[in-house]
Amino acid sequence: MEVLIGEEPGGVFCAMLVVEVEGVDYPMNKFGGPIHPIFKTAEPSPDLIDAIYYNLFPGEASVTNGPVFCDY
Repeated sequence: MEVLIGEEPGGVFCAMLVVEVEGVDYPMNKFGGPIHPIFKTAEPSPDLIDAIYYNLFPGEASVTNGPVFCDY
């Protein structure tokens, strides 16, 4: 596991946990970076997907694709 932390000046902070699986090609955002899926332990409900995307910068992460980590 690798953890990357960054900051932008302006007094606002946000954090998210995304997943990158080796060997998987991800769609690219307008800045040329990959759009990784968010870490999740269950499939999010439509209401939760809408709430997350409401506050997410377009192309920053994907809520609807990627693995679900669940052992039960």
